[in-house]
Amino acid sequence: MKKTVFVLLLITLNSFAQSSFKKGYFITLDGTKVECFIKDENPYKIPEKFDYKINDSSQELSINSSQINALHIAPDVKYERHTVKTDLSSDNISELTTIRILNKEEVSLLLEVLVESESSLLQFSDNEVTRFFFKKNNKVIPFDYKKYKNESNGISENRNYQLQLKQNFFCANLDYNIDYKRKSFISFFVDYNVCKNKNFINLTDRKKNSKKPIFNIKGRLGTGLFSAENIVEQTNEAESYNSELVFKFGVEIEYIFALNNNKWAVFIDPSYQTNFSTQSKTIKGYKNLGFGGSGVGDIIVPIFDINETKFSNIEIPLGVRHYMYFNNNNALFINLGVNFDVPIESEITQTDSDTGDSTTYDMNSTFGFNFGLGYKVSEKITVDLNYFTPRRVKIEGKNIDDINVSNISLKIGYLIF
Repeated sequence: MKKTVFVLLLITLNSFAQSSFKKGYFITLDGTKVECFIKDENPYKIPEKFDYKINDSSQELSINSSQINALHIAPDVKYERHTVKTDLSSDNISELTTIRILNKEEVSLLLEVLVESESSLLQFSDNEVTRFFFKKNNKVIPFDYKKYKNESNGISENRNYQLQLKQNFFCANLDYNIDYKRKSFISFFVDYNVCKNKNFINLTDRKKNSKKPIFNIKGRLGTGLFSAENIVEQTNEAESYNSELVFKFGVEIEYIFALNNNKWAVFIDPSYQTNFSTQSKTIKGYKNLGFGGSGVGDIIVPIFDINETKFSNIEIPLGVRHYMYFNNNNALFINLGVNFDVPIESEITQTDSDTGDSTTYDMNSTFGFNFGLGYKVSEKITVDLNYFTPRRVKIEGKNIDDINVSNISLKIGYLIF
């Protein structure tokens, strides 16, 4: 049952997973401008295609990046197509040659704009290669770079781009011996524009800060279906109690990370839960009458013990959450974590039907796992269904068997702040 639910959950996740669509536009190779909402994947390379919608309720479409002349996702994603003469030799070690000189060829590339100014910084990146360019007086020029194998079969680099930086972007106190990396080029262009007192926009900085961490506190109210069973060691049989409703209320604390468009979060969701009434169960067992003294000739006769259960505890799920946004106010999310049960007034009373004697035992804390699926209904309201895996509750005392418990809960959350 647990495996089936988990597989269904993964299928649901795969079917509904989405990134958010943001307002933007793209221009095709023939100059047609299409105003639309574009899926913001926040990739680390130039996407092979872009998914978009004409409006919020329209069908999802896609266009290959090779068909795009320019693209803008508000407020901080820009791509431009340029014809450049550059070396696109692979950076993969297994494909390096011994040739240091660049083999430049004229190609048409869709480039990402990283820093926008009088002299802009652009980048091309795919699975094989990453190259940087600068745009000055509407002319796009590559920063020359190439990896190659040296005579010792080691790896060397043609770093002509450092000379280009000094020739084209000279300013006192700048360090031109930078690495051929995205972060290094962005930092250099920012420093250069500050040094020259020029206006500029660091699109990567705006992109990084366009999504901020979010701290949420939610009031939580819900109910659940609670199941329990005794495993009678003498008979090796499971004696199940009737499933019953439990009442839950509490507070959830959630921290949503800024990374990957606020898709990942951690949460803790402590809540008080109790069953509506005590429940009795007749448990079949055996009793040794002990007539033989030393055990020889003892007579074993069947008896029936009556167990009366009462559950009242603090349930503390702790885990990670992944959001799949449809828009800013609606999202599907999946929970995965661990669960701690701290008993407050959880006990089981055993009555010997033969003698009428009763003994009450306390239940210990338990540990288990939980996973679930939820939906963000609006900016303030969420609803989620969670399954808590079976776990064994240890009983204080030696005269009674342990109990296995599990539950499914449905909770509604309301954002307090």
